[in-house]
Amino acid sequence: MRQLTVGVFDDHDIFARGVMAILREDRLITALTPDLDHPDDLDVAVVSKTFIGHAAIRCPTVACVSVHDAAPASAAADWLVAVLHRETMTPDQLFGAVHVAGAGLRLHWGSSASSAALDDRSRSVLRLLADGARTREISDELGYSERTVKGMIQQIEQLLGARSRAHAVAVAVRTSLI
Repeated sequence: MRQLTVGVFDDHDIFARGVMAILREDRLITALTPDLDHPDDLDVAVVSKTFIGHAAIRCPTVACVSVHDAAPASAAADWLVAVLHRETMTPDQLFGAVHVAGAGLRLHWGSSASSAALDDRSRSVLRLLADGARTREISDELGYSERTVKGMIQQIEQLLGARSRAHAVAVAVRTSLI
């Protein structure tokens, strides 16, 4: 594999420094914070939501966004390679996304970290929601308290970036989770 030069563009200095520190652990990555007015020749950019589709960034891009943010702008589709959720991403996912981008490949959106974070219990709840079950019915079916089911549904919504139960089911169906 060849050495990759990765630029980190983020509104939050501490998050940017953390991303750079993680990337510097990989001996095949040189991480830096280039001047946005004159970006160096970058192989890959790691950006926050603010920088997605920025005119000066013309290289494969890995976006690190909140699970609550809407899907990245389609205007950036030519350069956007992967979307990672800031709250749940791991160093291995960041390394993987950067190397995929550097190789000229693209990650499938349905394979996001949040989708992989759903366990079998959560998928069972999603299936029952898709069948139209109410909280009480899910509780009876799975043997959990109603409070536990409500908490699980909130966690599922957060992990999938959904605004409601129905939206969570739609995301799960669209990404083949259920």
